[in-house]
Amino acid sequence: MTGPPLLRSLMGLAVLAAVATSCILAAVTIGDDLMPLPELVAALVVTAWGVLLVADLWRGNRLSNGLRPLSADARVGLLRVRLIGGGQADAFVIGALQPTIFVGSGLLALLDDEELHAVLLHEEHHRDTRAPLRSAGIAAWIALLGWLPPVSRLLVDRLAELEREADRHAIGRGCSPAALASALVKVHAAAPVTTAFSGSAEQRVSALLGLAGLPSAARPSRYAAVPYEWLLGIAMLVAGMGCHLVGLSAGIA
Repeated sequence: MTGPPLLRSLMGLAVLAAVATSCILAAVTIGDDLMPLPELVAALVVTAWGVLLVADLWRGNRLSNGLRPLSADARVGLLRVRLIGGGQADAFVIGALQPTIFVGSGLLALLDDEELHAVLLHEEHHRDTRAPLRSAGIAAWIALLGWLPPVSRLLVDRLAELEREADRHAIGRGCSPAALASALVKVHAAAPVTTAFSGSAEQRVSALLGLAGLPSAARPSRYAAVPYEWLLGIAMLVAGMGCHLVGLSAGIA
């Protein structure tokens, strides 16, 4: 995780925690549950989000299982991947609990060594930070609240940020922005709709070509794999239950 996105997430949680604390203090003071309707709405929203999330994870698991018979364990560069035959020119990570890098055999012929190395480092970041789990959480929120323009923009930008984080990781591990941008253009031209290069390819290429060079970076931080995209739903549920239970306890007392 980069600083600003994490800071925004923590600030949002802090605001929610402040609201929940105020609700609990009011419930203790007055002796009644003040927010039964908002709590019910929050519970319904979180339940719907959970259903959409499970459905997305199930589809991803089904796709991963379907690809395994069509692929084989292989070492491409320094990474162990599942190599898919048939000439597909793509690379992507699938699997929420056990994320796996899949590489189409066509990618090996399409990219030169430097470009291929850059793509693999990008996918390595997705694997190590459990990007399928994170993107599933975001996709569920988009399906549920994407009709709200401000929310939709925020969520779509977060999906794009996952790609930018992987790009920065690859550059920090030594690949050049130009090689990553070149690989992105080639893969996008060969397969315009891909899992590996989601979002706006043009914006990513422009951002990569504008990078002057980043300091060397090792593996992602251990905190990078925490699915912060799930925290809003969890916090809503905990806050609602806390307000309700404290209100009921105060009323009984």
